[in-house]
Amino acid sequence: MPEASLSERRKRFGMKDSCVQALVAVRWPSGYQCLVCGGTKASPLAIYANVPTNIPLVKWFWAISLTASDKGGLSALRASKHLGVSSITARTVQRKIRHAMAHRDSIHRLANLIGRDDTVVGGR
Repeated sequence: MPEASLSERRKRFGMKDSCVQALVAVRWPSGYQCLVCGGTKASPLAIYANVPTNIPLVKWFWAISLTASDKGGLSALRASKHLGVSSITARTVQRKIRHAMAHRDSIHRLANLIGRDDTVVGGR
């Protein structure tokens, strides 16, 4: 994903409908199709309307964005302040996001040309 400023991300993913559209575009790039019956007549909003979570979809998008873009590692306390949730909720959300990111990394192995970043670990 190309790098975007905070205000650009807020414009793009500030509403539930835009978050749902982004999920549908990633999950079903050729259009929705049910894995069970093969049907194509479901509303994308209906698909994500019954997701069992107390955290709004927009906050999930913000949490993903903050976690993925913070080089120093986003603390649960700081995430809770940004998202407006408790630190326990922020920690749970971050754990799920990091687990998904680790799973993605285990599937896609690096090959050919590999670059590196200017991250500093430890030091004084």
